[in-house]
Amino acid sequence: MVSRIALILFAVGHLFVASSAEARCAGLKGDALQKCLQGERDRGGPPAILFLGPDGNEQKVDTAAVSRSIETVCKAAKQDGVYTAYRSGQDRARNRIWKQVECRSGQVEG
Repeated sequence: MVSRIALILFAVGHLFVASSAEARCAGLKGDALQKCLQGERDRGGPPAILFLGPDGNEQKVDTAAVSRSIETVCKAAKQDGVYTAYRSGQDRARNRIWKQVECRSGQVEG
């Protein structure tokens, strides 16, 4: 009898946790969804995004600034060319581009 009550309480608790996790993770996809469902917390992302310049040099740009305007990358660019950012090192290895911009004379080209 006690074991049945414990089993029922466990099942109800599990449903509550699962439904709150689903609500908390709504709108996420792929790896982000998987991490959310497993209970891993988002640390807010990096304060700066790393863009790779045409010569392979790295350029750090504030995440919030890039989110507001991609022109921020070109304003900080030291040379003309294509600047590419990846969400992670794994995406970089797979050549899955997150953001890309072509800069000419400090302005977005095209």
